Amino acid sequence: MMNGFRAYRYYLATKLHFTKDNYDVFEKRGSVKGSEAAFMARNDRHIFNKLARNYDTDREIIQYFVANFAYRNEGFLYEESSGSDAYTKWIKNKQSITQMFVDDLSKMLNTVETNKQQGACLFEWDGVEYPLALTMFIGNQINVETLRIIDDIFPFLTKWTNKGIITEIWSDEFRVIKKLVGFVKYDQSKILTVWHKFKHELDEL
Repeated sequence: MMNGFRAYRYYLATKLHFTKDNYDVFEKRGSVKGSEAAFMARNDRHIFNKLARNYDTDREIIQYFVANFAYRNEGFLYEESSGSDAYTKWIKNKQSITQMFVDDLSKMLNTVETNKQQGACLFEWDGVEYPLALTMFIGNQINVETLRIIDDIFPFLTKWTNKGIITEIWSDEFRVIKKLVGFVKYDQSKILTVWHKFKHELDEL
């Protein structure tokens, strides 16, 4: 049965996963050091008690925390509406992950075409301009789940993280994309079909 302390431990594990390079929630099986005494000493424990009532299964509370860390909603513990909005968006994207991917790729294709750019500009950094996919992501034009899926198919994140200047600025965002492995699930066959169609259209520009 979900309770505030259990929710608190899930929060700690999820936060560590998305903010620390050396902690993987899957490898650690959610193990954290948070004790009940530490929980009881928190002035905000009532928030976790309320979350436990609103998201009363392990799956729901985990997805709630993952959603908010995935979307970098840093104040979600103290802003109930923003936390709920992030969770709703996360679930909606999970339920229509292929369509979300199609829509985001279409936006990327249109942006390349409109700006009369080459397809390579989406993921390559020329030392001056950010990769277009990064620009669109930080501008909230495409979803973080889309970048996670693309990196599974067409690894680009390692290249980005090896670029000093953009890594310094966007290291937290890059870590989130990386850490979403295992949380962003999709039908690989459908996604590959969509990706190959996108690549073909990109090559024809």
